[in-house]
Amino acid sequence: MLCALVVSITLLPPVRLVWWRLAAFIPFFFWQSLKGGAKVAQLAFQPSMPLSPKLVEYHLHLSSGLARVAMINIISILPGTLSTKINGDTLTIHVLDSQGDFLVALQDLERGLAQIFPNSVEPALMEDE
Repeated sequence: MLCALVVSITLLPPVRLVWWRLAAFIPFFFWQSLKGGAKVAQLAFQPSMPLSPKLVEYHLHLSSGLARVAMINIISILPGTLSTKINGDTLTIHVLDSQGDFLVALQDLERGLAQIFPNSVEPALMEDE
């Protein structure tokens, strides 16, 4: 596993990261992972929970590259969300509860990744949302 990590890092194209922001992002990542796992467990033990699943489209502000790949993959650990398709700058996401606050979580995630990968987005775009 360590060998795979070293090879992956070696093969990555050069990318500018703000390392301290990456370190600050780790608690958010783990908290979302924990909440996502708890939500799935709750659904498993209470299958009669009222859900309103829906496919929603989300406009990505992150440019293509590592930041966008991270966004697409991390979405799947957010509670009740799963990336399903990308078409240009539009990401289709399956949400279990379309009445929930999934949009806020997506925007928080994208803002956090934009701070880690500062060359991946125009700041004005993030402020418009």
